[in-house]
Amino acid sequence: MGRNSSCRDTNALVAALLVAALCLGAAAVARGQLTDDFYDDCCPQAEDIVKARASAAMKAEAHGRLPAQAPLPRLLRQRTSRPTPTLQSPFGCDGSILLDGSNSEKLAGPNLNSARGYEVVDAIKADLEKACPGVVSCADVLALAAKYGVLLSGGPDYDVLLGRRDGLVANQSRFKDVGLNITDVVVLSGAHTIGRARCALFSNRLSNFSAVSSVDPTLDASLASSLQSLCRGGDGNQTAALDAGSADAFDNHYFQNLLNQKGLLSSDQGLFSGADAGANATKALVRAYSADPERFLCDFGRSMVKMGNIRPLTGSAGQIRWNCRAVNGCDGSILLDNSSSIVSEKFATPNNNSARGYPVVDAVKAALEEACPGVVSCADILAIAAKISVELSGGPRWRVPLGRRDGTTANITAANNLPSPFDNLTALQHKFGAVGLDATTDLVALSGAHTFGRVQCQFVAPRLYNFSGTGSPDPALDGGYRALLSLRCPRGGDGSALGDLDPATPDAFDSSYYANLEARRGTLQSDQELLSAPGAPTAAIVSQFAGSQKAFFRSFARSMVSMGNIEVLTGSQGEVRRNCRVVNGS
Repeated sequence: MGRNSSCRDTNALVAALLVAALCLGAAAVARGQLTDDFYDDCCPQAEDIVKARASAAMKAEAHGRLPAQAPLPRLLRQRTSRPTPTLQSPFGCDGSILLDGSNSEKLAGPNLNSARGYEVVDAIKADLEKACPGVVSCADVLALAAKYGVLLSGGPDYDVLLGRRDGLVANQSRFKDVGLNITDVVVLSGAHTIGRARCALFSNRLSNFSAVSSVDPTLDASLASSLQSLCRGGDGNQTAALDAGSADAFDNHYFQNLLNQKGLLSSDQGLFSGADAGANATKALVRAYSADPERFLCDFGRSMVKMGNIRPLTGSAGQIRWNCRAVNGCDGSILLDNSSSIVSEKFATPNNNSARGYPVVDAVKAALEEACPGVVSCADILAIAAKISVELSGGPRWRVPLGRRDGTTANITAANNLPSPFDNLTALQHKFGAVGLDATTDLVALSGAHTFGRVQCQFVAPRLYNFSGTGSPDPALDGGYRALLSLRCPRGGDGSALGDLDPATPDAFDSSYYANLEARRGTLQSDQELLSAPGAPTAAIVSQFAGSQKAFFRSFARSMVSMGNIEVLTGSQGEVRRNCRVVNGS
C-alpha cells in the first residue's frame, strides 16, 4: 500500500511536468533554429542540472517530502459531437504556462488545480541561472524536464531539440488546430498512462449523461460505480488514476484500458469508442499500441519531439526569462544600442522617435562613474531620473527602492508589446496584469504620466480620420478638440510632427489629464478608453483623480514604485554597466 501510494505521487509529478512541456501551439509545426546541441558550448551542464533536479524531486515526493502533485490535465480537448480529441492552443512552446498574473494560463479551466510542479521548475531555473546566467530558457527547461520525467518513470528516451526562447504573454483562450496527425493524437494521449484527474473533468460521464442514459454507455459499469462513490458529494477536486490498474508506470496499459471501456476521460475513451468517421483510424492505433508496447514507446518519443517543435520562439524573438514566473522587467535594456548581438529596443514602434533623453542618461552615468565607478546601475539611473523629472514638474515625491542591476540583452519583441496608443481598455488591462500591475488603479494612475510630454501625429491621426477602419473620426473624441488636433495633424501630413498630450497644462505634472478625459479631450485612444469604454471599471478612478489631485499623486507614487519593482535584477544577476549603451566587455 505504501509503495503504491508513493509511486502514484511520484508519477503525478512527472505528469505535472508533462502538462507544461506538451504545449499545444498554433498554426504549423516549425523546427526553426532548434538543435540537439544548442547548449553544448554555452551551458554544457544544462541537461545534467535538469535531470538531477527532476530526479531529486521525484524521489522526495515518493518519500512524502513533497506534497502530491495533481496529474496531467487533458492535452486533448473534445468536441461533444466528435469524440476524437482535437489539439488546440493559442501559442507555441514558449513557457507561457509558467507566467503568474491575473491572466495566467495556470488559472485556465484545464490547468486550475491540475497543472502543478511549478516549484520544481523554479528550482531547476535557479540552478541554471547560477551555472549559466541568462542562457537556458524556461521553455527548454520544460521540454527537458518532461523528457527526464518520462524516462525516470520507465518511458522512452528521446532527443530534445533545444534553443527555444520564452514568450512574453500568457493566454487562457481556447486552443486552435495545429499540424499534428492522428498518430500524434493517439500516441500523445498515451501520456495519460501516468497521473491522476479531478472528478470535475469526468463527472459528466457519471450521471445525466444523455436523455437515454444516466451513465456514459462507453464507461465500464464497475469503474463507473467506483467513480461515483469517489466523487459523490465532493467539490470536484477528488482525484482518480488516469490509468486504472497501472497508474505508477509509463507503459501501454492505458490503451488496454480503452479496449475494456476503462478510459477515465471521455476524450480518452473516444479514441476507441467514438462513432464518427475518424474513429476507425484511432481504433486501429489503440489496438496496435495495446498489443505492442515497444511501438508505443518509440512513437511517443517521436511525437514528443514533434510536439515540442510547434512554433517555438527562436533567435531574437521572446526572451530568456530570469524568473520563469514573470517576464524580465526593469533592467535598463532600453538604453542598449544596436550591436552584432543586440537589436535595440530604441527602435521598437512605441519607442522610436518617442523615447528620448538618452544623452542625459549618458551624462549622469559618466558623472557617477567618475564618483563611484562600477557601483550605480543604469536601471537605477532611470528610476531616479523618472522620480526627479516628475518632482521638478510639480508632481509628487516618493522614495525609490534601489539596488537594481543591468540586463545584458535587449528585447525588441517585448518592447513592441508595450501598451499601445491604439489599445482598447481590454488590451491595456491585459498588458498591465501580465506584468503584475493592478489592471485598474495602476493602469489609471500611470496613464496620468501623459499629463505632460509630446506625441507624434502618427499616433493621433487614425482617431481623426479613420477610427478602427470606419473612415470616420472616433466618436468618443470631442468635436472641438478634434478640429484643433486636425490643424496640428492634417490628413496626409507629417506623421512625426509633435503635439501636446495635455492641451490644458502641457508642461506641468498635475491632474488636468483626467479633467481632459471627462471633457472627451484625451489625445490618445488609449487615454480616452479609461473613461469612455463601455462599462469601464476604470471610469470611477478617472473621476476620483479628476476631482482630487492629492489622490492622483498618492496613487501615482505607489504605482511608480510597483512598476519599478517589476522583475528587477539584483545580487549577482546581470551586471552594472560602465556605459549604459553597451554591455560590459563589448
